[in-house]
Amino acid sequence: MMLWKSNQRCNFDCEYCFCSKEELSREHPLCGRVSPARIAGRFDGTGRSWTIFMTGGEPFLYPDFLELCLELARNHFLALNSNLSTSNVARFAGEIDPSRVRTINASFHERVLERSGKMGDFVGNVLRLQSGGFPVKVEYVAYPPLFGRIDRDIRALREAGVRTVNLKVYRGTFGNRLYPRDYSPDERALFLREGQDPAEIEFITEPFAFRGRPCRTGTDFLFMGMDGRIRRCPASSASYGDFLGGRYALDPRPRPCPYPRCGSPWVGREYAGGPKMSVRETLRETFREGIPFLLDPDRVRRAVVSFRDRRRLRSPQDPSQPRSRGLS
Repeated sequence: MMLWKSNQRCNFDCEYCFCSKEELSREHPLCGRVSPARIAGRFDGTGRSWTIFMTGGEPFLYPDFLELCLELARNHFLALNSNLSTSNVARFAGEIDPSRVRTINASFHERVLERSGKMGDFVGNVLRLQSGGFPVKVEYVAYPPLFGRIDRDIRALREAGVRTVNLKVYRGTFGNRLYPRDYSPDERALFLREGQDPAEIEFITEPFAFRGRPCRTGTDFLFMGMDGRIRRCPASSASYGDFLGGRYALDPRPRPCPYPRCGSPWVGREYAGGPKMSVRETLRETFREGIPFLLDPDRVRRAVVSFRDRRRLRSPQDPSQPRSRGLS
């Protein structure tokens, strides 16, 4: 699998998004610089079958998105995270072979949909994909202020004909709490009652600590940024080269995870685990990841912000002054 952050721009402005409004309001200059045919050729040239999981931003805003999907789907499989709010969703449903699509995670952002008057468009696009045989599921982020309406919203979606609605954990801070750690017992019970993906409750209760254990990211899973450069996972810092430029190298075998906690637990859940590797191998991987991390000002800044948020939660705060911040 290649998890590809294909673009930056998004037509939504969700209060819990970990990207800034400035980032989401404009497209990254590197987006779309490589033609769809050349991108597909890079995947074809590996001699492997790929699932290309596109996320953003909003992937449907990628330049020539339909052409890109058609090229990739000739020999590979697609997966998407999308808010399904753009006009080209209907073309996608009509032109892409659903057998070449692994999953479409339809992100349900109820407040934005209500403000923009796009609720009907969203539900209509979900139903269109469903009827076309696409594996689409609605993903509802369990943001703390929404718990008073989650039951009602899920019921309305199901009554409209949506088959699969899954609760997703919110990763970030709100008020004086850190999520998903601080979900209440009643809120956790809602995941058990309404969540259709059992992994989500694990993301609340399990530590997902794989330090020293082999992880197949770098061999069977990769993360690609908009510049075409690849890393072993979204939390990784070490570059594996320029995939779209054809200058890269993959690991011949799994490496140990160097992190005390998995920064991408949905990836770690699938690709990490097994007997611990040697201390020497783990230390070598720690240095291999640590040096490029320290040389990346943006990643250091995000880590400092995350640490500051967690440190703030150790001291009392006026609960009448809620603060929220999504964590990448």
